Amino acid sequence: MVDSSSGRAGAVVRRAARRARYAAARARGHERAPAYAVGLGPSEQVRCGTLMDALSGQHFDRALEVGCGDGALTPRLAAHADALVGVDRDATALAGAARRAPAATFERRDLPGDLPGGTFDLIVCADTLQDWDPAGLGDHVGTLLDMLRPGGLLLAYHRRAECSRDGERAADRVHDELHATALGRGMETPVRQDRADARFDVVRRPADRAPLRPSAVPSPRTAPADQPTGARRR
Repeated sequence: MVDSSSGRAGAVVRRAARRARYAAARARGHERAPAYAVGLGPSEQVRCGTLMDALSGQHFDRALEVGCGDGALTPRLAAHADALVGVDRDATALAGAARRAPAATFERRDLPGDLPGGTFDLIVCADTLQDWDPAGLGDHVGTLLDMLRPGGLLLAYHRRAECSRDGERAADRVHDELHATALGRGMETPVRQDRADARFDVVRRPADRAPLRPSAVPSPRTAPADQPTGARRR
């Protein structure tokens, strides 16, 4: 016979543990985390919110997500672009991303040497550049920046805990290299954030044509439920 009182006590303990985890997340600067998409951990929610806030009110013709993985960000990025290309080394992860964002295009590529061709108005690198060989990082980052169209943006976000090579130094190395390479190409760096948990940079290639058109709606922090991902916003 099951002791119902012990079951209730266990439920109370589990609820208390969940509250403690949320409190700890808030103490680490993740106050906004509960407002974001269900299914993401606290640090992923902050990453998602930071990127979506940076894209709020903007829409792009062609976007590239470098190291898209299984598509945690992809449906949200697709809402900001007429065409989105996601690239990754892992075929299994790409299959998951395709299920999440069927309107996007996905390509398996041996990054960083095998980047897609063409140019883009938006390039997003989230928790991926830290795994690239430091010896060639500057050249590969330069290739990414050269793929930006005039007026285009590159967003880079790297959580310190995700930097697998040498801890915090990997995130710093990536973003310091990105900043130096961007300045060397005459690009702008309007946003630079050096936080305890992550580094975040926005690089803009100066425009020599009309600016990117604004989006008709605010930035979605969750994928739209009533329209196909990647659909044009009017």
